[in-house]
Amino acid sequence: MWWLALAPALAQATDPDPLQAADLGFGGAIRANPYSISAALTAPAVIALTPVYSVGVGGRVGSSKVRRVDAGAIDSTTGPISLGVVYIRESFTRDATTGELPGWLEDPTDIVNPQTHTILGGGLAGSFLNRRIGIGAGVRYWTYSSRFVETDSAIQAHASVAARLGRGVFLSVGGENLLPNAWDLATPAVSTSVRWEEKGIFALEADLVTDVSSGIGAPKLYTGAEGWVSEFVPLRLGYQRDFAEASNTVSAGIGAGEEQAILEYGASLELDSLEHTHALTLRIFF
Repeated sequence: MWWLALAPALAQATDPDPLQAADLGFGGAIRANPYSISAALTAPAVIALTPVYSVGVGGRVGSSKVRRVDAGAIDSTTGPISLGVVYIRESFTRDATTGELPGWLEDPTDIVNPQTHTILGGGLAGSFLNRRIGIGAGVRYWTYSSRFVETDSAIQAHASVAARLGRGVFLSVGGENLLPNAWDLATPAVSTSVRWEEKGIFALEADLVTDVSSGIGAPKLYTGAEGWVSEFVPLRLGYQRDFAEASNTVSAGIGAGEEQAILEYGASLELDSLEHTHALTLRIFF
């Protein structure tokens, strides 16, 4: 059957990350960040812990001819129910791998594989005990096309529980990619995150995400640090470690703005491959 030839190509496809510029510069540590629009997809419970109403629009470029536009919004100001939505369209080109080739092609030499991904998703969360506990669930609808795959799609679901301890400590535990997927595009994982912040002064966060598709797999670690050099100028640094791939990624970012809007830049560099990404986002607060 024809789709058996496409299975290896789809198995190599990856679900794009939902990170906007601030998240990218912060090392991708978002699962305990109640101000992150991206958290609405990955760890939705945390957005219910702090009242925020913001919209972010931006995009990214980078090596492998990455071109991306994204937009999102969160509203956690109208009662105990919070909502976040995210849209992403990303395209890139890179050399094809043997695993991506259909059965009638055996040698990937000089064969490129342009790909396009589109994500539309959202998260819904409820808060309890004066915003000290949050429970949330999210879904994302993902479509994928490439040189060897005309189009395919998948739906994934995420759920999380979050807590706010005192004024500036946030905890989050979640399950990601909870729905089965025949193409293995996104594998089930468990995340544990902690964030310590003094708003407008500093923030530190660490996320540990462990693949559980076939037992306890090697985890991914996301860490970030943020310091505000003035009331509206944040500086960010981040680090990611993929223990399964033995890869390391560093990142940095900066922002500038005022009370109702901030323009943010973030960049990341994968140390082994030297692949780099640059993102820019305008966030508006209401």
